[in-house]
Order: sequence, then structure tokens, then C-alpha cells
Amino acid sequence: MELKSASSISLSLIVCFKDEYENLKICLETWLSQEEVDFELILVNDHSTDQGPQFIREYQSRDSRIRLIETPAKSDKGKKAALSRGINAAHSDYLVFTDADCRAQSPYWLRAIATKLKEADVVLAYGALRGKGFTGLLSEYETAQTALRYWSYALNGNAYMGVGRNMAYRKSVVRPHQSLQKHQDILSGDDDLTLREMSKGLKVACLSAPLSHTVSPAPTSFGAWWNQKARHYSTAWRYEQRIKLSLGIEGILQLGFVLLLPFGIMGLPWYLGIAFFSLRWFMSGFPSVAQKQGLISTKWIWVWPFLEMVWAIATTLLHLRNLLFGAPKKW
Repeated sequence: MELKSASSISLSLIVCFKDEYENLKICLETWLSQEEVDFELILVNDHSTDQGPQFIREYQSRDSRIRLIETPAKSDKGKKAALSRGINAAHSDYLVFTDADCRAQSPYWLRAIATKLKEADVVLAYGALRGKGFTGLLSEYETAQTALRYWSYALNGNAYMGVGRNMAYRKSVVRPHQSLQKHQDILSGDDDLTLREMSKGLKVACLSAPLSHTVSPAPTSFGAWWNQKARHYSTAWRYEQRIKLSLGIEGILQLGFVLLLPFGIMGLPWYLGIAFFSLRWFMSGFPSVAQKQGLISTKWIWVWPFLEMVWAIATTLLHLRNLLFGAPKKW
């Protein structure tokens, strides 16, 4: 299939899946319903054992934009290998990536990305996580804070990560195959470590508009969330030294505030304790920006400082866990 030219650039949307039948039933229609953009949808089957591939074949008869890439039984498993197969199959130079459990929040999601790709080599968009209870709220907070952080670094010429749930780049300039193959020994890193390898000298654009968001289900339990973050944090040790130093200093300051706050409350008049706590909240630009850009539910913005405290402690423990026991070997 040859992609048609259009007023916008033509895209190849690449989604890797393994045993994602239930999610595909929900998400596939949101991808295919994108308007005002020319694209092909490449779905890479990473050794699925459920009905997902058959479901996609049935859809193919109704929509010629869908291309199913099957994987030989003896081929390499894992997302990085599947991504390489999808990239090889893409007809377009402009590649967009999302996950099988990600729903497009708007029918203009791909159009927004295409507009940015006209002027940039890499586009870092927002992939929200939504869930119930404390774990869902913590996931929502962490996703928003992380995005604001890596956007701010990218805007200052120091792009160090993005999320594979919602990012795009030009195949001809980023050498994705070399980037993916370099970190085959760890589970994660198909997004942040790949960006690390390809971002030097490239123009990176940040896309925060709500119509460009995708949304995925957050982990349903704290244990699932902990395991997910342990995988994600296994890649941090391979960031550039200056990035690790900057992020490390920020983490130490966050943790220091949490550890010293009880002593401040006990040793200072109550009104000064509240004043320092409030000052810390207002000095952080993240909450107001996250609320303005629709990254976190408005009704929960007031708990941001409390979630920041939980996150500061969890981050420290996660890094210690990976340092002592190594990166997780299973999903």
C-alpha cells in the first residue's frame, strides 16, 4: 500500500501488542477514527496467544489502512524487537507510537502530532494514566510531574526521555534500529533510552494540548504500580551523567523536605509550619501548569504536595531496590 499525499504529512502509526484482545476492542476504533490526517496503522503481533490477531484480521477487511505484522514463532520476543519489525514495515518516514491499551482522547490526536512533525524531528506528547483509588491518583500525579519535567528539559535542549504511549519521530534522522538494539538487555527503555541515543542535534518539540493526549489504565494495585515503576526506573542509571546529577539533586531536595518537615512542625509555631509548607507548594510551578494543561484532574490538584511526599519516598526506595536486586527481568 502506498500512502496518499495530503495537505498534512502522511504518518505510520505503530502499535505493538501481546495478548491485548480486550484492550484492542476498546482502543482500535479510537485510532481509526482520526480525522484530517492521512495514516496507516501498523499492528505488530508479539507472539500473542489470545484472539487479538484474529480480531485485527476481521477489521482489516473493513479498513485498508490496517496492516498486521505477524511474528515468526522463533523470532525475538519483546517490545524492542516488535518495534523494529514495525519500523521496518512502515511506508512513511513519519512514525507515531502508542501502546495497545492507549485510547486517543480526540479525533484530532494524529493531526496535532502531524502538525508538529512538519517542523521537528521528534515530538513528545502526553500519555495520561487514569485509575481508581490511591494507586490511580498516584499514577496520575507521577505521570503529570514526569511529563512536565522532561518537557522542561527538552525545551532547554536537554531531551532525555519521552513515553512510548505517545511520541513520534522521523525514521530517516533518528536511527531507531541502532537505538533499540543498544539496550536489549533491559525490559524498558524503548522510549527514554531510545530518545537519549537519537536526540543529539535533533529538533525536539513538546506537545501538551489536550486534544493530543492519549489515556491508558493505571495499575490497579500498589504492588502492580511498584513493579511497573521498578521496570521504568531501571533505565535511569543509563542516562547521561549531567541528567542523572540534575535529577538526583532534585530528588534529594524533595526527600529532604519530606524528612525535615516533621521536625519543622514540632520545633516551630504551627503558623510558621503551615507557612513553609504553603510556600513550598506555591514555589513549585508544576501544580498550576498541570492543572492549566489538563494533565491532572482539577479536583485533585490540592493534594499535589502530599503526593509529592509519597513520591519522594517511593522514588528513593525504588532506586535502592534496583541497586540492591538489579532491574526486573519479568513484566
